Amino acid sequence: MKWSLGRLLAGALCVIIGIVILVVGIIAVEPNGENSIRDVYDVWTVTNHNNMHKIAVACNVWRDTKGEGVYYPSSLGVLLDDGIVHDPRIFVWSRNGSALKEGTCVSDYDSMFDRAGFRIRKDSVEDWLPLAWDRTPFQLNYAGTDYTSVVFFDGHTELLSDSVRRRLLDRVDTWIEQNKNK
Repeated sequence: MKWSLGRLLAGALCVIIGIVILVVGIIAVEPNGENSIRDVYDVWTVTNHNNMHKIAVACNVWRDTKGEGVYYPSSLGVLLDDGIVHDPRIFVWSRNGSALKEGTCVSDYDSMFDRAGFRIRKDSVEDWLPLAWDRTPFQLNYAGTDYTSVVFFDGHTELLSDSVRRRLLDRVDTWIEQNKNK
């Protein structure tokens, strides 16, 4: 059987088409750079929410052991000072690059306690009231908007858009004004 130029070109064309299909298939199956970036942000978010949940648990433990079952701590730093939290890294989120300082409570989170400036009673806490939230909103590259992680007194966490966070904090400020003299 003789190979003609036409058969060789047809065979080469089939090989090229096969390679192109293979490359397109690999690209479609493998995560591209944007997905990898999203995965990193997802890991950061999960770590952040885990730390925030630990903070909520620690605040409830402090309330039950040091706050006579009635009061929450006056700040997040009290959790370290009173030995409820033994690892200060739960207050720092690696995404922010914050550094721990010996003998101080460095936190990437704001809290109701610090914002209110008074001791919060268990019976005054409402379901919607956040316990702590990210000090600085962050942007998820794939979403194009700023987000804030928030933990509530019952320990559940949510990822809120910055506009929702601002409305929530406006409600918090109103709640503080209504409860500061009680």
